[in-house]
Amino acid sequence: MEKTVNLDSGSIWIYDDMFSYAWRDNFYNKVVSSKYTTLGLDNEFPEQLMYRSIFAPKNYHDAEEMGWWDSKGWNTVKHHFDGMDIKQIRINLSTLNDYNRIHSDGINTKTLIYYPNMEWDVTWGGHTFFTNEDATEIEFSLAYKPGRLILFDGGIPHCIGAPTVAASGYRYSFVIQFFGNSDNE
Repeated sequence: MEKTVNLDSGSIWIYDDMFSYAWRDNFYNKVVSSKYTTLGLDNEFPEQLMYRSIFAPKNYHDAEEMGWWDSKGWNTVKHHFDGMDIKQIRINLSTLNDYNRIHSDGINTKTLIYYPNMEWDVTWGGHTFFTNEDATEIEFSLAYKPGRLILFDGGIPHCIGAPTVAASGYRYSFVIQFFGNSDNE
């Protein structure tokens, strides 16, 4: 089921219940076993080291091995990215000690985020926040929900909230960024 949220700076599409439990469990196990590094910086802010598993540029065999390109979720949403190229694929690993800045992914970009954790309580934090164009106020907050898939215009300023101390583990997000002129929307 698709829900669309329209903000002044772009649109957000939210999809829930797109993946079977077995597919989600298999994907989550691959996410957990990925190799993570602290070398990735979010939008080049040197004080903001993040744990990431970045797939090799232009070689997205890992996503194929994880079953992403054949999934029902991808096949449902891929029309949003017609005419666009992949900029980056990565998995973010968030901890309660993370500090995340508000940023945008750029003009003529779209971002896909999948929440792979199998369990997550809303009180554990980890929400995704979308702000106004000046990045001074939160316009929309989206709770981290296991199996949720979101897409949004990359120009929307956004930020992820760190998990709280109550969280039972890391907050993972599987991210694909696309660039170019979309033939849709």
